[in-house]
Amino acid sequence: MRERQRWIDTMDMAEWLHHGITKGWCSAPFCDTHDGVPLSEEEQAAWDDGEDPCIHAVRLHDQSQQ
Repeated sequence: MRERQRWIDTMDMAEWLHHGITKGWCSAPFCDTHDGVPLSEEEQAAWDDGEDPCIHAVRLHDQSQQ
């Protein structure tokens, strides 16, 4: 576990995000204000059928905003 933590600690934000996208843990960045939340085909179909699928989001800030 310590070896994994050391590996994670050496990653910068771009590498961390790329790793998460590659593993399928998160989406690519998008602008909710201008683009809206991207939906999968299944989520879009559910939305079109009157369902209200939850879409969990996390807003990431760069270090200058902390």
